[in-house]
Amino acid sequence: MPAIALETNATIVAMRLQDLESEIPKVGRLQMYRNMQRIQKRMRTPGRKPTYPINWVSKKQMRAFYATEGFGRGIPTKRTNEGVKSWQIIKLENGYGLGSPLPWIKHVRGGPFGGSQSRIHQDRWELLRVAFVDETEKLPAEVSEQIRIVAKTKGFA
Repeated sequence: MPAIALETNATIVAMRLQDLESEIPKVGRLQMYRNMQRIQKRMRTPGRKPTYPINWVSKKQMRAFYATEGFGRGIPTKRTNEGVKSWQIIKLENGYGLGSPLPWIKHVRGGPFGGSQSRIHQDRWELLRVAFVDETEKLPAEVSEQIRIVAKTKGFA
């Protein structure tokens, strides 16, 4: 008879590992959703007001703007925040996306790869790509931390 013994119940350990395994995708999805919420919050922040004279891309652009009454949306006299309010989080099969249904928003916030922002809006409106990269860089550390917390609740030290 030994004076001291160390034994394990393998079935309990296996069950806890299975519980942890099922929690990891949930943790990842939740952190991705929170990441998209932070990006959405940044996209819903209005840019600075324009400085005058307006820095038109060309005289042709300026003439087109006034000739079409603000490219068909009316010449703005005050902000409507239509573009700011339009950002929506979209559930995807393996994560989340963020977008705006407004076709002209890319000229204000830039496209998904950083281009398309009109010179009129540069340095006044944050680029979508910049917000995405900034917030997504934090994601691996946040997911790891949440997995560590879940593992602790499942009995792993």
